[in-house]
Amino acid sequence: MTKKVEGRKAWKAATFAMLIVGTVFGLQNISMLPFVHADAIITVNSTADDQDDDGECTLREAITASNTDTASGATLGECIAGDGNDTITFNITGAADYTLTDRNGATKDGYTIQILSLLPIVTETLTIDGYSQPGSLTNTAVAPNPLNGTLLVDLYGNDNAFGALRFYAGSSNSTVRGIVIGGFQGNGIDIQGADNVAVYGNYLGTSPNGLAANPLGSDDVGSSVAINIGVVAPATDTTTNGTKIGSHYSSDRNLISGNYGGAVGLLAVDTEFFGNYMGLGADGLTVLGNSLGTGVTTGVITIDYADGVIIGDGLPGGTNVFSGNNRGIQPDYSNNLSIKGNLIGTDYTGLLPRPNLRNGISIGLGTHNVQIGGSSIAERNIIAYNDVNGIETWSSAAAVNDITIENNDIHDNEGDGIEFGNSNNITVLNNDIHDNQGQGLNVVFSDVVAIQSNDIVDNTGVGILISSANGLLVGGTLAADKNVIARNGAGGIADSTVFITDYGIEFATVNNSFLGNEIYDNNSGVLYGFSGFGLGIDLLHTILTANVPQSFLNSGPTPNDASDADTGANGYINFPVLSTATQNGSSLSVALDLDAADSPSNEYRVEFFANDTADSSGHGEGQTFLGATTLSPGSGQTATITLPSGTDLTGKVLSATTTAIDASTNSGFGSTSEFSAVVTPQVLSASTTTPTQNTATTQNQANLGQTGQKVRTTALLTVFVLSSLAAAIVARRKYVYTLNRG
Repeated sequence: MTKKVEGRKAWKAATFAMLIVGTVFGLQNISMLPFVHADAIITVNSTADDQDDDGECTLREAITASNTDTASGATLGECIAGDGNDTITFNITGAADYTLTDRNGATKDGYTIQILSLLPIVTETLTIDGYSQPGSLTNTAVAPNPLNGTLLVDLYGNDNAFGALRFYAGSSNSTVRGIVIGGFQGNGIDIQGADNVAVYGNYLGTSPNGLAANPLGSDDVGSSVAINIGVVAPATDTTTNGTKIGSHYSSDRNLISGNYGGAVGLLAVDTEFFGNYMGLGADGLTVLGNSLGTGVTTGVITIDYADGVIIGDGLPGGTNVFSGNNRGIQPDYSNNLSIKGNLIGTDYTGLLPRPNLRNGISIGLGTHNVQIGGSSIAERNIIAYNDVNGIETWSSAAAVNDITIENNDIHDNEGDGIEFGNSNNITVLNNDIHDNQGQGLNVVFSDVVAIQSNDIVDNTGVGILISSANGLLVGGTLAADKNVIARNGAGGIADSTVFITDYGIEFATVNNSFLGNEIYDNNSGVLYGFSGFGLGIDLLHTILTANVPQSFLNSGPTPNDASDADTGANGYINFPVLSTATQNGSSLSVALDLDAADSPSNEYRVEFFANDTADSSGHGEGQTFLGATTLSPGSGQTATITLPSGTDLTGKVLSATTTAIDASTNSGFGSTSEFSAVVTPQVLSASTTTPTQNTATTQNQANLGQTGQKVRTTALLTVFVLSSLAAAIVARRKYVYTLNRG
């Protein structure tokens, strides 16, 4: 009995192990298996496009047979249908229409099916498997490496004014794979009212070798696209769900390039994009941009009213490349988007420029809840070399809300690294934003923005330019929150109110907090044609006429005024006036006067910074954060802070800022001043201790887990919207300044 029990256990264990091994093998190799349903295999053996009794099975006949659920008999020649869930395979012979040399050096015959009129709509579950044509090879190169597959079935529309394949109601769970589609003025693949349709391993809009354009769509503004997903209407199409464009498997990667209207038009729910090229050839280098026709303005992926879109995820094989197009990724009126681990504006290596002609990513018109990048290096997007901005969020009407931009590499774009306009609840976290020709960040008419843990360096313009935006938190009270804002061409942070002369309206900027950052070596350069900008923090007043800056008032240090009564950017809050400073080991004592008036509690966070040298104005930047204390206004005060371990202030100069403590804001802070004039500290001895923290007093920090606070009134926003509609809606860029590239 014991042996029987043990034998039964062993049999069960072996069976379970076989099941596990089979499951794992199947998951890992599912894309290499033929997509064959149990019902029927319909084999296309002709390049003709007819439906008659000639002994051949054409693609048109095969789709019709699949839809009928009955044997075709004499009327459909050799096409024999099943009862649904059919698979169309290919076995075309005869004289080749083209030849390709595959990755093994072998010459393969390819065949072109010229479609003369609209093909039947697919109305039942169907797999169309171009890889079944003898000699075809699936791609084996892991994204984003160049594609190496061999596609031997080409659907050609001969520039006719209709599309190619249509998957409509009833065709859920269908797949099209291994097909070249080009030369149709309509959509290459149209998916409406069907769930879980998969588009795997196709070339859409190119030649069979993937190196020349054979466009889908037409050269006009109303052009169709390579793939349309969802019913075109001003609402999310909830009848079209779960479309898959590529996957993490190498064999499923699509090439969608060279098209007039764009790669994808999307209005559906829960669509996924993995491993695709959009705008480059199969070699990952040749530019075959989408949306390059006359007057065409759509993006490589135009996302309207969609919900739950995933574009890359940082996992192996999931990288998409979006380069060489008119615009990059462009969502409007959409929700719940995730864009991770992609290359936008580069070749397949991420190193060479293949710019999109406008923004890399354009988020606009009421789009909400977008994640660009993520917490890991694998999830970072490289957004580089684009001809305007790397990322732009802008809306002249419904605001853009709830955007997180995290851990991306945004560099060498011709405009700004990131530009926000009429956008709220934005988090910019842990990005490398460098070497852009405009500003590192440009924040316009936007509220509740947290900018933390970024490197914003070596940009031609200002590191962070803020125009009539409120409630920003740049940095924070934790060491991990600090931004490095260095070596920018026209200053570190410029914070400006805007007066628009066309309407006689001034838009204030208040409660922008700049805390704990490293701000240094920023240069005095040119901002929109005006020279003389270079402070670490500069509070400005901009005069704007016809969207063009006429002047920047208060450029350079803004003098303190008695009782801090003046108004302007951040209330022109007064900076501390430092008299003397003495270091004695780990202790720094600073004598100062504070005449500030912007805090409801009448308490202020005063931050101290060490610098190798002063700015040419005699004021400091903020090269090394030393610590902070909380003070009320008064003359002849002494602030004592505990310095970081090993601090030696010999040969340094000391500067400071004032920040209002304001429990009514989500961050707990209000406006920050410019940097003070510097003082040279006396060093009695350097610090050798290791303090537990570098703040001297308990501070009212409120809820630092939140960021900023919207303070603009509804009336003010309404005025802005109306003025924007009147003055700027015509231009898609919709920015209040004209970019100066000089």
